[in-house]
Amino acid sequence: MNAKHLTTFCLLIVVVLSTALLIGNRFDASWAGGDGYEQHGVAHVGEETYERGEIIESGEGEYVQVDLFDATVLMDENTQVKLVYLMEGDIEINVVQGRIVAEGELIIATRDVATVVNGSASYVHYSWLGEVEIAPIDGSVYVAYQDTAHILSGDALRLSTLSPYENEAVEFDPTTSSASAFYEWVTTQSSANTEE
Repeated sequence: MNAKHLTTFCLLIVVVLSTALLIGNRFDASWAGGDGYEQHGVAHVGEETYERGEIIESGEGEYVQVDLFDATVLMDENTQVKLVYLMEGDIEINVVQGRIVAEGELIIATRDVATVVNGSASYVHYSWLGEVEIAPIDGSVYVAYQDTAHILSGDALRLSTLSPYENEAVEFDPTTSSASAFYEWVTTQSSANTEE
């Protein structure tokens, strides 16, 4: 083999190995220095399953219960929830629009605002206003955006989802809410889930 062919052969080996490492790194392969690929879980709505990246929608006059490992998301009518990350012990959803009650441990992300729920909380995304309203029901709720964080314990918070992140404390009473029928349904679902 002459020097020209040897140089071409060595260059080809370097290109093939580099490409393999880049592909392995992209898919987080352990042989390429990653943690290894783990299969995401699925969300259950009755008998239907939804995967990461899909959007679950409720229609007019329809309430939907979404089961995610040890967490549950109860959706009001005309609500859209996107499944962002579905690993046991690490769940993230995005409320595209509408109202939910989240139960268990999960993260709700809307634009630049992240809400960590450990217990249960009401969460409303007024998409046309660029605002969310977060109300703890039981347990702790932690809201973070930019360099600011709030730990909610009783008071509800209305917050804009983009800079300058204006916020105000608001009252939350599910019995006098315009969505009181939804909150009554949540109470019956939560009781039924506890009995199982």
